[in-house]
Amino acid sequence: APNPSSGSFQVRGLPSGSEYVIYAVDGRLIQKGQLDFERSIHIESKPGYYIFQSGDLRKPIIIQ
Repeated sequence: APNPSSGSFQVRGLPSGSEYVIYAVDGRLIQKGQLDFERSIHIESKPGYYIFQSGDLRKPIIIQ
């Protein structure tokens, strides 16, 4: 289940340096980058439902 967030969240189970993309549910690319040492990501976007993807891992994200 997705965890509601204010826009900052931590990614577990991926090594730092992993490339990621974040999409809106309509397929628009919102953000992409590489995970830093702390594996924390801040999404600068409006509240809504998003998809985080890195390699084969896809996770839903809810920003409140």
